[in-house]
Amino acid sequence: MPDAAPVLGICFSGKRLLFAVANPDTAGELLQIGCIDYSFDVHEAFVSHDSEMYSGVCDAISQLKKEYEFQEVRLLTLPEQECWTTLPQTVYNEQDDRDAYLNMLTQGFQTKPADPVWFTVSNRDYKLATIRSQSYINSLDRLTVNVGKACYYSDFEVGSRWIDHSNSTGSFLTVSCHKSVISISSFILGKLRSATYIKFDDINDLPYFWLQNAGNLSWLNGLYDQILIYGYESYQVLKVLQPFWEDSAEIVKMDTLGKMQVEAREETYSFNLEEAFPAIMLAIGKNNQD
Repeated sequence: MPDAAPVLGICFSGKRLLFAVANPDTAGELLQIGCIDYSFDVHEAFVSHDSEMYSGVCDAISQLKKEYEFQEVRLLTLPEQECWTTLPQTVYNEQDDRDAYLNMLTQGFQTKPADPVWFTVSNRDYKLATIRSQSYINSLDRLTVNVGKACYYSDFEVGSRWIDHSNSTGSFLTVSCHKSVISISSFILGKLRSATYIKFDDINDLPYFWLQNAGNLSWLNGLYDQILIYGYESYQVLKVLQPFWEDSAEIVKMDTLGKMQVEAREETYSFNLEEAFPAIMLAIGKNNQD
Protein backbone atom coordinates (compact mmCIF):
# COMPACT_ATOMS: atom_id res chain seq x y z
CA MET A 1 0.00 0.00 0.00
CA PRO A 2 1.50 3.40 -1.01
CA ASP A 3 2.53 5.86 1.66
CA ALA A 4 0.00 8.56 2.47
CA ALA A 5 0.73 11.91 0.81
CA PRO A 6 0.64 15.30 2.52
CA VAL A 7 -2.49 17.47 2.18
CA LEU A 8 -2.47 21.21 1.47
CA GLY A 9 -5.06 23.47 3.10
CA ILE A 10 -5.54 27.00 1.71
CA CYS A 11 -7.51 30.08 2.69
CA PHE A 12 -7.31 33.70 1.59
CA SER A 13 -7.24 36.72 3.88
CA GLY A 14 -7.22 40.08 2.13
CA LYS A 15 -3.93 40.28 0.23
CA ARG A 16 -2.65 37.05 1.75
CA LEU A 17 -2.68 33.38 0.90
CA LEU A 18 -2.43 31.27 4.05
CA PHE A 19 -1.49 27.62 3.73
CA ALA A 20 -0.87 24.58 5.89
CA VAL A 21 0.68 21.24 4.94
CA ALA A 22 -0.38 18.30 7.09
CA ASN A 23 1.97 15.50 8.06
CA PRO A 24 0.22 12.34 6.81
CA ASP A 25 2.06 10.18 9.33
CA THR A 26 1.18 12.07 12.53
CA ALA A 27 -2.32 13.27 13.36
CA GLY A 28 -2.53 16.95 14.28
CA GLU A 29 0.99 17.76 13.07
CA LEU A 30 1.81 20.30 10.38
CA LEU A 31 4.89 20.14 8.19
CA GLN A 32 4.50 23.80 7.38
CA ILE A 33 2.23 26.78 8.10
CA GLY A 34 2.91 29.73 5.85
CA CYS A 35 1.77 33.02 4.42
CA ILE A 36 2.33 34.55 0.98
CA ASP A 37 1.69 38.28 0.54
CA TYR A 38 0.45 39.92 -2.66
CA SER A 39 -0.19 43.48 -3.79
CA PHE A 40 -3.87 42.76 -4.51
CA ASP A 41 -6.87 41.21 -2.80
CA VAL A 42 -6.58 37.55 -3.75
CA HIS A 43 -10.29 36.71 -3.64
CA GLU A 44 -11.17 39.74 -5.75
CA ALA A 45 -8.75 38.49 -8.40
CA PHE A 46 -10.70 35.23 -8.66
CA VAL A 47 -14.09 36.92 -8.61
CA SER A 48 -13.05 39.32 -11.39
CA HIS A 49 -11.34 36.48 -13.33
CA ASP A 50 -8.15 38.54 -13.58
CA SER A 51 -5.81 35.80 -14.75
CA GLU A 52 -2.82 38.17 -14.83
CA MET A 53 -3.16 38.86 -11.11
CA TYR A 54 -3.76 35.33 -9.93
CA SER A 55 -1.16 33.70 -12.17
CA GLY A 56 1.27 34.40 -9.33
CA VAL A 57 -1.01 32.52 -6.95
CA CYS A 58 -1.04 29.54 -9.32
CA ASP A 59 2.76 29.64 -9.48
CA ALA A 60 3.01 29.69 -5.67
CA ILE A 61 0.79 26.61 -5.33
CA SER A 62 2.77 24.83 -8.05
CA GLN A 63 5.94 25.56 -6.10
CA LEU A 64 4.39 24.14 -2.92
CA LYS A 65 3.46 21.06 -4.93
CA LYS A 66 7.09 20.55 -5.94
CA GLU A 67 8.29 21.01 -2.37
CA TYR A 68 5.77 18.84 -0.53
CA GLU A 69 4.40 16.52 -3.23
CA PHE A 70 0.85 16.69 -1.87
CA GLN A 71 -1.91 14.91 -3.78
CA GLU A 72 -4.90 16.89 -2.48
CA VAL A 73 -5.72 20.57 -2.06
CA ARG A 74 -8.53 21.70 0.26
CA LEU A 75 -9.54 25.29 -0.31
CA LEU A 76 -11.87 27.55 1.67
CA THR A 77 -14.40 29.39 -0.48
CA LEU A 78 -15.71 32.92 0.06
CA PRO A 79 -19.21 33.20 1.59
CA GLU A 80 -20.08 36.14 -0.68
CA GLN A 81 -19.85 33.81 -3.66
CA GLU A 82 -22.31 31.34 -2.15
CA CYS A 83 -25.93 31.11 -1.09
CA TRP A 84 -26.67 29.19 2.12
CA THR A 85 -30.19 28.05 2.76
CA THR A 86 -32.12 25.57 4.88
CA LEU A 87 -35.25 23.84 3.70
CA PRO A 88 -37.57 21.26 5.24
CA GLN A 89 -36.71 17.62 4.72
CA THR A 90 -40.18 17.12 3.19
CA VAL A 91 -39.32 19.62 0.43
CA TYR A 92 -35.87 18.11 -0.07
CA ASN A 93 -37.37 14.64 -0.52
CA GLU A 94 -39.62 15.79 -3.40
CA GLN A 95 -37.46 16.54 -6.44
CA ASP A 96 -39.98 18.88 -8.13
CA ASP A 97 -40.44 20.90 -4.94
CA ARG A 98 -36.70 20.96 -4.32
CA ASP A 99 -35.89 22.11 -7.86
CA ALA A 100 -38.56 24.83 -7.74
CA TYR A 101 -37.16 26.12 -4.46
CA LEU A 102 -33.58 26.17 -5.75
CA ASN A 103 -34.60 27.88 -9.00
CA MET A 104 -36.26 30.62 -7.01
CA LEU A 105 -33.14 31.14 -4.90
CA THR A 106 -30.76 31.33 -7.86
CA GLN A 107 -32.65 33.93 -9.88
CA GLY A 108 -30.09 36.56 -8.92
CA PHE A 109 -27.07 34.54 -10.10
CA GLN A 110 -25.44 36.08 -13.17
CA THR A 111 -24.42 32.65 -14.46
CA LYS A 112 -25.74 29.16 -13.90
CA PRO A 113 -24.81 28.13 -10.34
CA ALA A 114 -22.89 24.99 -9.49
CA ASP A 115 -24.83 22.00 -8.21
CA PRO A 116 -25.82 22.49 -4.56
CA VAL A 117 -23.90 20.74 -1.80
CA TRP A 118 -26.17 19.37 0.94
CA PHE A 119 -25.44 19.08 4.66
CA THR A 120 -27.26 17.47 7.55
CA VAL A 121 -27.93 19.66 10.59
CA SER A 122 -28.82 18.96 14.20
CA ASN A 123 -32.54 19.31 13.41
CA ARG A 124 -33.18 16.26 11.22
CA ASP A 125 -36.33 17.88 9.82
CA TYR A 126 -34.16 20.25 7.75
CA LYS A 127 -31.28 20.23 5.28
CA LEU A 128 -28.69 22.95 4.67
CA ALA A 129 -27.55 23.67 1.12
CA THR A 130 -24.58 25.60 -0.26
CA ILE A 131 -25.06 26.98 -3.77
CA ARG A 132 -21.89 28.39 -5.34
CA SER A 133 -21.25 30.69 -8.27
CA GLN A 134 -20.10 28.48 -11.14
CA SER A 135 -17.89 31.22 -12.61
CA TYR A 136 -16.13 31.58 -9.25
CA ILE A 137 -15.59 27.83 -9.02
CA ASN A 138 -14.21 27.84 -12.58
CA SER A 139 -11.58 30.36 -11.46
CA LEU A 140 -10.63 28.19 -8.50
CA ASP A 141 -10.45 25.15 -10.78
CA ARG A 142 -7.85 26.96 -12.86
CA LEU A 143 -5.88 27.60 -9.70
CA THR A 144 -5.68 23.92 -8.79
CA VAL A 145 -5.75 22.24 -12.21
CA ASN A 146 -2.15 20.99 -12.07
CA VAL A 147 -1.84 20.06 -8.40
CA GLY A 148 -3.99 16.96 -7.96
CA LYS A 149 -7.38 16.52 -6.34
CA ALA A 150 -9.10 19.77 -5.33
CA CYS A 151 -11.91 19.99 -2.76
CA TYR A 152 -13.79 23.15 -1.83
CA TYR A 153 -15.16 23.86 1.63
CA SER A 154 -17.68 26.44 2.84
CA ASP A 155 -16.85 28.60 5.85
CA PHE A 156 -19.13 26.74 8.25
CA GLU A 157 -17.32 23.47 7.48
CA VAL A 158 -14.32 24.77 9.43
CA GLY A 159 -16.39 24.39 12.58
CA SER A 160 -17.36 20.85 11.63
CA ARG A 161 -13.71 19.98 11.12
CA TRP A 162 -12.91 21.53 14.50
CA ILE A 163 -15.39 19.11 16.07
CA ASP A 164 -13.70 16.16 14.35
CA HIS A 165 -10.29 17.40 15.46
CA SER A 166 -11.04 18.46 19.05
CA ASN A 167 -13.85 15.99 19.82
CA SER A 168 -15.91 18.93 21.02
CA THR A 169 -19.41 17.91 22.17
CA GLY A 170 -20.55 21.19 23.70
CA SER A 171 -22.14 24.23 22.11
CA PHE A 172 -20.08 26.85 20.34
CA LEU A 173 -20.29 29.62 17.78
CA THR A 174 -17.68 30.25 15.10
CA VAL A 175 -17.07 33.74 13.73
CA SER A 176 -14.96 33.64 10.57
CA CYS A 177 -13.72 37.05 9.42
CA HIS A 178 -13.02 38.21 5.89
CA LYS A 179 -12.32 41.63 4.41
CA SER A 180 -15.98 42.59 3.87
CA VAL A 181 -17.97 39.69 5.30
CA ILE A 182 -18.14 37.59 8.45
CA SER A 183 -19.73 34.16 8.62
CA ILE A 184 -21.28 32.81 11.78
CA SER A 185 -22.00 29.13 12.44
CA SER A 186 -23.77 27.53 15.38
CA PHE A 187 -22.89 24.06 16.69
CA ILE A 188 -24.64 22.08 19.40
CA LEU A 189 -23.85 18.62 20.80
CA GLY A 190 -21.21 18.05 18.15
CA LYS A 191 -23.43 18.93 15.17
CA LEU A 192 -23.96 21.91 12.91
CA ARG A 193 -27.10 23.79 13.88
CA SER A 194 -27.19 26.66 11.39
CA ALA A 195 -25.04 29.21 9.56
CA THR A 196 -25.29 32.64 8.01
CA TYR A 197 -23.03 35.43 6.83
CA ILE A 198 -23.15 39.21 7.14
CA LYS A 199 -21.69 41.56 4.53
CA PHE A 200 -20.49 45.05 5.45
CA ASP A 201 -18.62 48.02 3.99
CA ASP A 202 -17.53 49.57 7.29
CA ILE A 203 -16.64 47.35 10.23
CA ASN A 204 -18.31 49.83 12.59
CA ASP A 205 -21.65 48.95 10.99
CA LEU A 206 -21.36 45.34 12.13
CA PRO A 207 -23.20 45.83 15.47
CA TYR A 208 -26.25 47.16 13.60
CA PHE A 209 -26.19 44.27 11.13
CA TRP A 210 -25.70 41.77 13.95
CA LEU A 211 -28.77 43.04 15.78
CA GLN A 212 -30.75 43.12 12.54
CA ASN A 213 -29.92 39.48 11.76
CA ALA A 214 -30.45 38.37 15.36
CA GLY A 215 -34.01 39.62 15.11
CA ASN A 216 -34.70 36.83 12.60
CA LEU A 217 -32.11 34.27 13.73
CA SER A 218 -32.51 33.67 17.44
CA TRP A 219 -29.53 31.31 17.55
CA LEU A 220 -27.19 34.29 17.08
CA ASN A 221 -28.05 35.35 20.62
CA GLY A 222 -28.09 31.82 22.00
CA LEU A 223 -26.17 30.52 25.01
CA TYR A 224 -22.82 29.01 24.02
CA ASP A 225 -19.94 27.50 25.92
CA GLN A 226 -17.45 29.12 23.54
CA ILE A 227 -17.22 31.62 20.70
CA LEU A 228 -14.33 30.87 18.36
CA ILE A 229 -13.13 33.81 16.27
CA TYR A 230 -10.47 33.83 13.56
CA GLY A 231 -9.57 35.25 10.16
CA TYR A 232 -8.92 38.69 8.69
CA GLU A 233 -8.47 41.42 11.32
CA SER A 234 -10.53 39.35 13.74
CA TYR A 235 -9.30 41.50 16.63
CA GLN A 236 -11.32 44.41 15.20
CA VAL A 237 -14.43 42.27 14.74
CA LEU A 238 -14.03 41.07 18.33
CA LYS A 239 -13.76 44.67 19.53
CA VAL A 240 -17.05 45.81 17.96
CA LEU A 241 -19.12 42.64 18.51
CA GLN A 242 -18.05 41.38 21.93
CA PRO A 243 -20.57 43.66 23.75
CA PHE A 244 -23.36 41.83 21.91
CA TRP A 245 -22.27 38.34 22.93
CA GLU A 246 -23.41 36.45 26.01
CA ASP A 247 -21.06 37.18 28.94
CA SER A 248 -20.95 33.54 30.03
CA ALA A 249 -19.38 32.37 26.76
CA GLU A 250 -15.61 31.87 26.65
CA ILE A 251 -14.27 33.87 23.71
CA VAL A 252 -11.31 32.16 22.05
CA LYS A 253 -9.28 33.92 19.36
CA MET A 254 -7.58 31.06 17.55
CA ASP A 255 -4.14 32.64 17.50
CA THR A 256 -1.83 29.96 18.94
CA LEU A 257 -0.99 26.36 18.11
CA GLY A 258 -2.04 25.38 21.63
CA LYS A 259 -5.55 26.75 21.16
CA MET A 260 -5.75 24.93 17.83
CA GLN A 261 -4.47 21.72 19.43
CA VAL A 262 -1.90 21.17 16.70
CA GLU A 263 1.86 20.86 16.51
CA ALA A 264 4.22 22.37 13.95
CA ARG A 265 7.95 22.66 13.40
CA GLU A 266 7.82 26.41 14.07
CA GLU A 267 6.07 27.89 17.10
CA THR A 268 6.22 31.61 16.24
CA TYR A 269 5.14 33.30 13.01
CA SER A 270 5.53 36.68 11.32
CA PHE A 271 1.80 36.87 10.55
CA ASN A 272 -1.37 36.60 12.61
CA LEU A 273 -1.79 32.88 13.13
CA GLU A 274 -5.58 33.17 13.50
CA GLU A 275 -5.73 34.01 9.79
CA ALA A 276 -4.36 30.55 9.00
CA PHE A 277 -6.77 28.64 11.26
CA PRO A 278 -9.15 27.64 8.40
CA ALA A 279 -6.23 26.39 6.29
CA ILE A 280 -4.96 24.35 9.24
CA MET A 281 -8.37 22.78 9.90
CA LEU A 282 -8.73 21.90 6.22
CA ALA A 283 -5.27 20.34 6.03
CA ILE A 284 -5.61 17.99 8.98
CA GLY A 285 -7.92 15.01 9.23
CA LYS A 286 -9.84 13.08 6.62
CA ASN A 287 -11.61 14.52 3.63
CA ASN A 288 -15.22 14.99 4.76
CA GLN A 289 -16.31 15.06 1.13
CA ASP A 290 -15.30 11.46 0.40
